[in-house]
Amino acid sequence: MMKNSKLILAVVAVVLVVCLSIGSAWAYFTDYTTADGENGVVLGGNGGIIEETVGGGAKTVSVENTGDVPVFVRVKAFPETGLTYSGSSNWSPKNGYYEYANPVPVGQSTPDSLVIGYNKVLPGTPKEGDSVNVIVVFECTPVQYDENGNPYADWTIQAAQAPES
Repeated sequence: MMKNSKLILAVVAVVLVVCLSIGSAWAYFTDYTTADGENGVVLGGNGGIIEETVGGGAKTVSVENTGDVPVFVRVKAFPETGLTYSGSSNWSPKNGYYEYANPVPVGQSTPDSLVIGYNKVLPGTPKEGDSVNVIVVFECTPVQYDENGNPYADWTIQAAQAPES
């Protein structure tokens, strides 16, 4: 009987250690949001608001700078495959995002929109009533300047952490 109780005690101790070690993993999926229709949802104070219009098998996207300093912006759409992108040459693909080449002044939007086509996401020929969920996210970062005074984007800096003047 004594051997069984020691074995049971050892098993309970191992189970407790395992349960305590997974505590941090439970906190991983604690924040989420959902969006329907044509309205974008802002997931944090990153200095901008995304403006989307939907129609003709595409989303037309621009980003407004609502922060206190000029920012660079970039957008990414999901699903990442089957989408087409068009717009002015100011939008270019870099590191999985489409980045806008010029800084966006405070209170203004990207002058040129990015058009994200999604007809290819649907199998076959899309028809009335078919639906697709194309999620567009964006980031803003305050404009940085090199030693020659040229503006550049440093995506490790969040717009909410803009340097003080």
